[in-house]
Amino acid sequence: MGRTHLCAVALLLAATAASAQTTSPSAPLTIRFAEREVAVSGATVGGKVAWFSVAKEIRNFALLQRRDAITEANAAGEAAFVLDEAVPPVSIWVAVDVATGQFAVASPPTFEPRELVLAADALQPGRHGSDDEITDNHEFLEMTLVRPSKGSGTLAGAWGGTVGDGGQSDDSAKPNGQVALSLSRLRPIGPSAELRPPVLTPGDVLAVIDPNEMAVTVTTVSPGARP
Repeated sequence: MGRTHLCAVALLLAATAASAQTTSPSAPLTIRFAEREVAVSGATVGGKVAWFSVAKEIRNFALLQRRDAITEANAAGEAAFVLDEAVPPVSIWVAVDVATGQFAVASPPTFEPRELVLAADALQPGRHGSDDEITDNHEFLEMTLVRPSKGSGTLAGAWGGTVGDGGQSDDSAKPNGQVALSLSRLRPIGPSAELRPPVLTPGDVLAVIDPNEMAVTVTTVSPGARP
């Protein structure tokens, strides 16, 4: 098991960043790897697990591969992400219990990801009218937002997005060494409905991976995240 890192995004977010195996503080979620499967144990029985992964592998002429899905936990609280090929050795995997918001982050034993540190002002509440925005000084970011059903008072689900400096989804609209992604650009994962309203709410889990650096952070939104 790798080191566990804690990092705060100002005082607005309570963040836990990943090493080779990281779990949210109160959850015994554990990720394990098989040849063509990534599995998690400790999830809510019969509940849903949201998966998010970025891997460095040459596939379909692309070096970086993003994977995401929502699967169901069995009677033992176990869920799996099954691949058609071997688990990429250089990959980062995030599993989130959609019922509780507990999460785990892991990589295959031969690889340890770096810690991703977001800027203190990475969260921009209401930057585009009613939409929240995530802004940071990176060339490329992969993001997944999971809204747990427990205590959220809103529709649970998971949503993902990709943003590159100066790309179509970059709200800064030009190459400037910074990316800005409005939450309204996140797409539903699995059976999730559209994210409405596109804002962060307390208890949301935000996972961010820089695929160039293979660095990751997973953040649980605190009650004071939006003024």
